[in-house]
Amino acid sequence: MGTHRAKGHLAVTCLDIEDLRESTEGFTGSTVATEHPILANVDLETMPPILGYNIVKPRENCEVLATWNGTNDPLLAVGLFGQGKVLAYTSDPAPHWGCNFVYWEDYQRFWSQAVDWLVTNSPSVHTSNLKSAAKEF
Repeated sequence: MGTHRAKGHLAVTCLDIEDLRESTEGFTGSTVATEHPILANVDLETMPPILGYNIVKPRENCEVLATWNGTNDPLLAVGLFGQGKVLAYTSDPAPHWGCNFVYWEDYQRFWSQAVDWLVTNSPSVHTSNLKSAAKEF
């Protein structure tokens, strides 16, 4: 996640030390907030193993929706900032760490619901339809 002036607006706090956690066996997710609309009809138990993620700490007044199995490390966290919403997904949504993630049966639903949640009731945001381009990776 690096250092950037926008990092204060995230749903998580980035560490000031090396924050990568990688494994050739991969990491799987566990849902914490089962009632959140981002995770409606999304089964994280079927998510393919992810080869790495960034270790972060949840920010005060933000909600951790999912963690990496066997840890308290956030996989997905959300919060409010100003008049908008923020979301932190702590891995790679593309084929680097998530080489099989883009082929997961709930991939499109997960990201569509995440974007829908982010833009719903947010001022000056226009929605559009998203389609997964997984076959192009």
